[in-house]
Amino acid sequence: MLVHATLLQSENRVGDIAMELLDLAPRQRWSSLAARATSHPNEIRAADPSGLTSLHWACFNRPPLSAVRALLDNAKQYETENDSTGGEYADARPQQLPLVALADTHGTTSLHAACSSHASPQVVAALVESYPPSVRMQDEMGWSSLHYLCGTAFASTIFSEIEGRESLESVKILIRTDQQCVEIVDYEGKTALDLLCEVMGAHHDPGWQFGRRRIRTSRQHNGVGVATAAVEEMDLNGTRRSESTAEECFWSLAKELITAMYCSSKAQYIESGDVPQVLHQCLALRVPADLIRYVLARYPEQAYEVHSNNDSKQLPLHIVACTNTHTGTTVNDILIANPGAAKMRDGEGKLPLQRAIESKRTWNNGPCTLLCAYPDALGACRLDCTYYPFILSKTLRNTSQATKSISLTTAFRILRAKPDLVEQQSHDG
Repeated sequence: MLVHATLLQSENRVGDIAMELLDLAPRQRWSSLAARATSHPNEIRAADPSGLTSLHWACFNRPPLSAVRALLDNAKQYETENDSTGGEYADARPQQLPLVALADTHGTTSLHAACSSHASPQVVAALVESYPPSVRMQDEMGWSSLHYLCGTAFASTIFSEIEGRESLESVKILIRTDQQCVEIVDYEGKTALDLLCEVMGAHHDPGWQFGRRRIRTSRQHNGVGVATAAVEEMDLNGTRRSESTAEECFWSLAKELITAMYCSSKAQYIESGDVPQVLHQCLALRVPADLIRYVLARYPEQAYEVHSNNDSKQLPLHIVACTNTHTGTTVNDILIANPGAAKMRDGEGKLPLQRAIESKRTWNNGPCTLLCAYPDALGACRLDCTYYPFILSKTLRNTSQATKSISLTTAFRILRAKPDLVEQQSHDG
């Protein structure tokens, strides 16, 4: 006997008994839908002209778990019974996609529908459990279920504490199922974290930057152009305020995504919880610059911390200088938070300016700022790294023809800033 046959029928209305599943699901007749799934399981996989099944329609309308279970369990049992009575040709039948994997004409699956429509974490868990690979499935825009949770569901629940917590729990379910789902990019190259940051910024005026935490700078007289960071939490009247529900929900979701992205890039797994050295993790990833600025404002002390999981014992300024992932704006933000970092050597004895040169950063994308912050950096390099030919070779080595002119510009600027590099070589040579 098929499951869920004894579900309550109190919601049945006149005419429900004659309706098919594709009629009941959009009308949210949940008890009637569960009963119909039991008595007519052959209708469960039926789709409308747009390719939407009854499970799609149910997930678009925040269904109770019992209704989703009725569709999933009866579909599975119906397929099992058909396979067992198929005779000698049963094995020759083409393999059907699982119910959760069925997509409409836009590539939308029922898990996409659930994640975009604020379905409960229990419903999301049931769908994922039914077919775990659905976590990685993308629609015609390249959006995965995680994209929908962060880009659509959170946008509509940004001021709801309860629904914000439910979104967080659903995110955890997807990440626990497949941690690498955080790396999926849509057809515009955006991750779920990118969408989350866009949504957070779009719901507030331009002056509201991730919780109105601003970095206030004042120029020093020595031309360095950096100063200590001051974090302000202000409302529109200029008075201090507590963290908003929206910001709390945003940061809870962002921490989960950042941790998963970092662990995935390192082939590690860390249970969800407070993110250790979140600034360092962000700098090792491709994340929005505004998010890094927000993290700096939230955890200014981390700008002074050596990376605990890095053998090179690097500060955040070293980390950002080592890659071309982040712009010169991020380099400047970190210098504002920790001006003295430009003079600090990492575990290999290298200054941030050396790291920037070796990573082939363009002149205005870090080296200029770092040299202004510590003008004596070129002279303070170790002897085998001070000469102009070394700088030139570092900027041109393994460089494509298209970027050699940019690298030459960097080399020229450095030589112009300290022309005695060539003289020093000739004297020492």
